[in-house]
Amino acid sequence: MSSSSEDAASFFEVMGHKIRIDIILLLKEKQRSYSEIQKILGIERGKLNFHLKKLSPFIKVESGHYSLSENGLKAYKMLKEFKLLSPTLKTPNAPFWKRAIAWFIDVFVLYFFIFGIRELFSFYEITFFNITLQLPSFLVEFVFFNTLFLVGFIEYSLADILKRIAFLMIMFGYWALFEGYNGKSLGKYILKIKIRKITGRNITPYEAAIRSFAKSFFLPLDIIAGLIVTKLRRIRLSAYITETIVIEEGNINGSGS
Repeated sequence: MSSSSEDAASFFEVMGHKIRIDIILLLKEKQRSYSEIQKILGIERGKLNFHLKKLSPFIKVESGHYSLSENGLKAYKMLKEFKLLSPTLKTPNAPFWKRAIAWFIDVFVLYFFIFGIRELFSFYEITFFNITLQLPSFLVEFVFFNTLFLVGFIEYSLADILKRIAFLMIMFGYWALFEGYNGKSLGKYILKIKIRKITGRNITPYEAAIRSFAKSFFLPLDIIAGLIVTKLRRIRLSAYITETIVIEEGNINGSGS
């Protein structure tokens, strides 16, 4: 047997367990302490020690924190190439219509509380290439605010601009808080969908903040860039970067914790 064949066999033997793959994923995100790894995985010390010993060629320990070695980074790339990065969660994205309605509910409710019912049911008249459209104000404010006022389709006063920016900041805080806490905003709760890591774990507040910032301030660009990077898989760029997915709660396979 050649050396390369032996190395490949050794790799798949070590990576042939869900927990060891999860550890590789955890350490790819950032350095972690022993207790942090144990808390996230929810396993006994003896079991964790066994798996860490198996992973010794792929991890290193510095100042009590574990991280991936050079071989560990190579192992992560191989796992990604062989599509083995989702051992506990084998479910597609929630349907696009559910994600869209959940987003619509969130924006509708927050816009109502901030601007009131009068502005909620007002409309903007916007002309594109001699075609005049009547669009709901809250959709225009949220989706198009960052682009339309810059190119002159809508003229805002400085006070209006500051008010709209404040609205986007509130939306960012709302999504970052609720989705970072349990993966669900009000809209997602109603539609029974939630955000998870591709491994099935709950997302961290940091990952929720990245998703929420892009969704609040750069949604059109986030969607377009995601379509390009993921080859039209209807995944936003921020979701691709954070390796997160929106799932239907009834379709969670494995522990998902």
